[in-house]
Amino acid sequence: MLVVLACPTSRLAAAAPPDAGPQRPLAEALQVDAGASCLEPETLLEHLRSWRSEPELDARIAVLVHGGDDPRKIGFEIWVGSTPWIERSFDPAPERCADRHAVVALAIAIALDDTLAEELGILAPLEPAIEPTPSEPEPVVQATEDEQPSDELERPPPASRRPRMGLTLAAGMFGGVHPQLGAGGLSSFDIRPVAHFDLRIGGFATHVPDLRFSEGTLASTVAAARLDLCWGTSPRRVRLRVCGGFAGGALHANPRGFDRNLPQTLPWLAVLAGVDLVVLLAGPLALELRVDGLVALQRNVLDLSTMSGDTVGSLRYPAGGLILAVGPRFEF
Repeated sequence: MLVVLACPTSRLAAAAPPDAGPQRPLAEALQVDAGASCLEPETLLEHLRSWRSEPELDARIAVLVHGGDDPRKIGFEIWVGSTPWIERSFDPAPERCADRHAVVALAIAIALDDTLAEELGILAPLEPAIEPTPSEPEPVVQATEDEQPSDELERPPPASRRPRMGLTLAAGMFGGVHPQLGAGGLSSFDIRPVAHFDLRIGGFATHVPDLRFSEGTLASTVAAARLDLCWGTSPRRVRLRVCGGFAGGALHANPRGFDRNLPQTLPWLAVLAGVDLVVLLAGPLALELRVDGLVALQRNVLDLSTMSGDTVGSLRYPAGGLILAVGPRFEF
């Protein structure tokens, strides 16, 4: 496996960290905001544990890992209490996702463990940027009651994990929604509160202007709102999602060429499941290709009759169908 280590970008502290204090698990000290990178907290933690012999850290130490809009730009900071102590960056990070986890974990382990750095010969032992010089002892000032030092150093605020959002507008073909193929459009808005999972809301509409039946034609329109839960791969230039949910709306049919041209409106309900492929183009712009299968929860039937009440016939709508759509997507 190719391992590439980034050089230090800055030394932020001016004095050595305080003496060791209470301990806490490594998982509590590690905070990951992956951004557009493929870093996963569980995988990174597993690699980091393999490099460190101690499963715990001083309770005042925090490791903040962050990615940016560029999947190959990654960095991390080590804080001691409220003081930023060490910063590292990888630009560019290794191309393979597995290598990225291994490289970042190794660099964190080296930064946390001077002994490990000396044994591997990769980095010199971490020393503060400014060595303290001997000086005369400063006079001791008695602290007031309001100024008494706290038993615990202030910890840095946890790294924020901003939910990712996306907006899709697409045109497509709808088969099985009407008795014959129809055209239409769809829109959706989704939010990713946790890694891999998206909550998507949206709607679609499809129309067939001249559906032939018996002696006349029908203008058939279906419009519905939908709610889906999706699981997707790690966000990279190409991302695949699998989604499933429900849709509900109305079917409106307007007959023409019959003795009795009375529009009819019926409820329309369906279960949907499908996949979509998102390809990043430039900045927030992406292209989304979506394929959905649907199963109607009820079979809609239109009964057409003459003015005298004689039934011309009944038109049954399909029990299932397929939606194929493509269009731009904006991620932010």
